[in-house]
Amino acid sequence: MGSKKSKPDDQQHLLEDTDDEITVLFDKIKIVLIGCQKAGKNKIGNAILGKNAFTYRNTRKEHYLKDDNTIFGRRITLIRVPGWSQDLSYDDIKQIKIQQVIKDSVKSFKDGPHAILLVVKRNTTLKVTTRDTLEKLLGSHVSEHMLVFSTDGAKISFATMIDHCAERRQTTIDRCRKRYHLFRRCMCGKQNMELIEIIEDFIMKKKAIHFYSIGKEQPKPELQVEQLATLVNRLKQRISDLSEYISKSHNQTETSKLRRTIELKNEEIRNLRVVLTQKEEALREMKEETERLTSNQSTTSVLRGRITQLENEGRQKEKKLQKMMEENEQKNAEIKTLKEENQELQDILFLQERKRRQIHRSMTRKGTEAESFELHVLPSAGAEFVDSNRKELIKRVVSVDPILDELHQFIGSDKYSQIRLAKTTPDKMRELYTVLDGAGQKLKTEFYMSLSKHENFLLEDLTS
Repeated sequence: MGSKKSKPDDQQHLLEDTDDEITVLFDKIKIVLIGCQKAGKNKIGNAILGKNAFTYRNTRKEHYLKDDNTIFGRRITLIRVPGWSQDLSYDDIKQIKIQQVIKDSVKSFKDGPHAILLVVKRNTTLKVTTRDTLEKLLGSHVSEHMLVFSTDGAKISFATMIDHCAERRQTTIDRCRKRYHLFRRCMCGKQNMELIEIIEDFIMKKKAIHFYSIGKEQPKPELQVEQLATLVNRLKQRISDLSEYISKSHNQTETSKLRRTIELKNEEIRNLRVVLTQKEEALREMKEETERLTSNQSTTSVLRGRITQLENEGRQKEKKLQKMMEENEQKNAEIKTLKEENQELQDILFLQERKRRQIHRSMTRKGTEAESFELHVLPSAGAEFVDSNRKELIKRVVSVDPILDELHQFIGSDKYSQIRLAKTTPDKMRELYTVLDGAGQKLKTEFYMSLSKHENFLLEDLTS
């Protein structure tokens, strides 16, 4: 069993002479293997890795197992998830744990897995509730990245999720490549290659190379462009390799097997060219979208910078305006005070001028000499005058500073300085009265005498 001679032509590996010459589409392939219990996950996982990585003993665990191997020029990393019983949607502790392990296994790949392989029991269809649970766990687009496998121990069949749900399962490889090999219980290297090619072909035709589950950050557009460009270049190189092989085969002795091989390779080239056209178009659209996003991001960045600049300028101008308003309020208060003082001074000057004219007219009528008006009173009368005319003196005295200078020797430097610090003339008079009230009649008399010298018209007006 297993000898080449006993197998028909279409069960021989058709690229056995050129495996090392054909360009590999993906250097690395990352796979997550899930499925119900006793469906054959170990068999399929071991067939993909080309070694006995998973056994009954080491897979009876509640966490996923991870293994890898380099086979046929590809570094394959495979995660095998524990199986669920009956329906994954069942709400029990064990099923909930498995659901979490499925999510963790997919997210463990930094760039996401290339494919998710779902293994079901032979001649069964995945339950709708299980499929809905997988979409809830990983995202509604997970079906686009999922291949469904089944095995009865003697052979392996596969289908995409859509075909599986429509019950269009295939035995082994894609019909368009006309491969119908049965994967026997004891798989040889060529059959392992067939299985890997199924997965690689599936990844190649997907819209997105990697699968990103719910909550997984999407890759940057530049990285997606780079990955797709690499695939396009390798498709071109693979077509070139196949064409070169066909060209060389014309020099060989023609046999039925050679004709069959050439026929299949020509068909593979045609299929690859269809995929290449689709990927080139997708790459062009992705580049345009990336350029548009980059342009928008650049414009957005400039606008954000301008907005930040305007906001800073606005805050600075607002601070300046606030400061100017405070200064303006202070100026207005000072102006108001000055106007009040000016009005008081004008009133005093007006009264003094009116009294001066009255005295001048009176002296002219009597024919008396124009001499300075002097008052001669007793000390008690002077103090009494200062007390009784407090209000008018505070309001109408103008020459406070010369009067203070004359009283300096009586009140001392401290009180003299304190009175001088007052802002307005009435305030100075109020401070002076505070000192007079505490000093007695003598100081009030001296104050009265100073008034008679500097404010004689005021005194004459208050006396009359």
